[in-house]
Amino acid sequence: MLDPAHFTVVAGQNAKDAAEAILLARVKPSTERPGCLESESLCAAQQHVHGLGFRDVELVPTLYGWSVRSGSGLDNFSILYGYRKGDGRMTYEQALAKANEWVNQNPSRRFAWVRNASLPKENVLAEGSENPTPA
Repeated sequence: MLDPAHFTVVAGQNAKDAAEAILLARVKPSTERPGCLESESLCAAQQHVHGLGFRDVELVPTLYGWSVRSGSGLDNFSILYGYRKGDGRMTYEQALAKANEWVNQNPSRRFAWVRNASLPKENVLAEGSENPTPA
């Protein structure tokens, strides 16, 4: 689950919403920590959603430009695009384009996101807006 206060979905919002709905239907609230989720049921729910084919990627700034990597430990947080995959030093806009290409291969099951703290200053959401737009 991606809290909009900390994360921005940049592609595939419908797939993210569908995956989250399935996950939340299967996870139990924590009896020890009010407002939190029970970790064993959360892990099982994440595996179930992954088994249904839902995948996500994160846009990540690195020392060698931006990269696009799996957003899940179930996929070993593998790098899909970026310097280490032979794509050279990518800008945020180039990584966003790669992420969009990847999402569009299976838009009902894929989504892409970025940490708000990682967004380039010109892409930070203005209060009340919905999606960052590249400068």
